[in-house]
Amino acid sequence: MRKFSFITLFLVVVLVFSAAVFAQEFTLTILHTNDVHGRVFAFDDRELGEDTGGYARRATLVKQLKEENPHTLFLDAGDMFSGTPASSVFQGESDIMAALLIGYDAIAIGNHEFDFGHPLLKSYVDHFTIPILGANVVYEDGTPFARDFVIFEINGARVLVLGLVTPRTSVTTHPKNVEGLKFLDPIEVTLQVQEEQAGNYDIFVVLSHLGFNPDIELAEEVTGIDAIIGGHSHTLIDEPFYVGETIIAQTGDLGRYLGRVDLTVVDNEVVEATSSLIPVTSDIEPNPVVERILQELYGDRIEEQMARVVGYTPEELLQPRELKGEIGDSNLGNFVTDAMLWDTGADIAVYNNGGIRTHIAAGDITVGDLYAVEPFGNSVVTVELNKEQMEALFDHLAVWGGEQIAGGSYTVRDKKAYDVLVAGKPLEDRIYIVAANDFMAAGGDDYDMLAAGQNHRYYDVVRDTFVRFLEANPDYEFKSEGRIIKK
Repeated sequence: MRKFSFITLFLVVVLVFSAAVFAQEFTLTILHTNDVHGRVFAFDDRELGEDTGGYARRATLVKQLKEENPHTLFLDAGDMFSGTPASSVFQGESDIMAALLIGYDAIAIGNHEFDFGHPLLKSYVDHFTIPILGANVVYEDGTPFARDFVIFEINGARVLVLGLVTPRTSVTTHPKNVEGLKFLDPIEVTLQVQEEQAGNYDIFVVLSHLGFNPDIELAEEVTGIDAIIGGHSHTLIDEPFYVGETIIAQTGDLGRYLGRVDLTVVDNEVVEATSSLIPVTSDIEPNPVVERILQELYGDRIEEQMARVVGYTPEELLQPRELKGEIGDSNLGNFVTDAMLWDTGADIAVYNNGGIRTHIAAGDITVGDLYAVEPFGNSVVTVELNKEQMEALFDHLAVWGGEQIAGGSYTVRDKKAYDVLVAGKPLEDRIYIVAANDFMAAGGDDYDMLAAGQNHRYYDVVRDTFVRFLEANPDYEFKSEGRIIKK
């Protein structure tokens, strides 16, 4: 009896020890960014201070973290392009080169990757050595535009990374940039990939440029997603956020933070997940090789052009989105629309708040400042609208929270426009000439009434109009003046 008990005990100990030895456990780290928007170089940030972000500092962090844990993936969730002179002048080349230099493993297509036209993006997709993913982007005949996913083998575990872009891309970039493309339902596409790839992966990661709320919906509708690395909504998720067993992570924007998701993997299955953000501040030494290459290739080539002074403002010019209170027009928004009105002689000029991408600090105004305000290279367009279309236009301006205007005024109440005036008069039964950017005039942001208008006429590039306006009007007074009132 004693002998049997001893043997039994011995076998139990051996089995427990063997399980501990042979259980495969490791940490898979996912480093990630989203919505960097052309910030190839460091910049001054109101929250994190001078010399924030930039690819060279991010390269230092990524190298250090990969040395600490070799089981690491480095991903970007889209909108690397558009937002700075470097990105605009070189049409995304500077962003692509920077991504290559610091070693991303995969990149999701964002809506702003289409800003320079889908043929150019397609050339990056086809020839760039880093996988660029967009599972729900297809040509009208159903042919895939980019790779759906990529599978990495990390310490024996197969990690499937699927790329998705917002279906609203067709109205958040100029329609000509996505002509001939379709954007499929991301939930349906994810379910299809899961079904087709069943048994081919162990860990499922979605690299999503859908936005925070759609990411939540995706996690609710599709089981089995271990992590959603998100973008598009510029959401700063500074505490771990879960929907069921799925962790959702996002870093805000502009590369100010490097995101980190740690997945504890046991026997190729995720058993725990957590996330954190690492500020990319000036106390991080930039990688000298990355910094030198990017400066010589792109920084030096645009410096002189962008440094040319074309105006002066005694106070900061604010983005409309930075406004608080009842006034809806900003001093910067009024300048933008005043310049377009001056250029075209239209009855009114309107501009979408989302198209004014940054503020301008007090002091000299340079060409580079104006490129940063309007990085997309849009053109000024005039279109003729009748009274009914004008009413629809003003109501849509109000739906978006009070978009910028020159030559007219209105009050926003309950997402409707009231007290509408053009040149000081209520709308009349006549034809009006409206100036807008070509994104809006083509129906972007659901401005269908502009697309339906008559006699579209194209003028200069918007930011060049800004330059000419300031040079022709050196005494222009930047101010907000109650063109839009919110109640």
